[in-house]
Amino acid sequence: MYGDLALYFAECATDFTMCYGDIDEEFYDALGDAYHDAVVIAKGDEKLYKLWKNRLEYVVHEFSGFGWGMDDYITGEYYSLPWIEEGQ
Repeated sequence: MYGDLALYFAECATDFTMCYGDIDEEFYDALGDAYHDAVVIAKGDEKLYKLWKNRLEYVVHEFSGFGWGMDDYITGEYYSLPWIEEGQ
């Protein structure tokens, strides 16, 4: 399933960033695109969202306070899910 692969890519790219530090804009664009794709797919299927919930939250947590706009972008994507209320 593409959504699972996209989320896995976002998780791996997040881990890579946390291990090796700042990368480049193209890298973050790819990470953001993959996370976005996973969120779009999860929006259409609440069961899938529940299955991926911890994984989606992991990426949000890791990018919290990161800067370069990634924390805002990832957080915005996550809170666009219909089952999430900001502040949860």
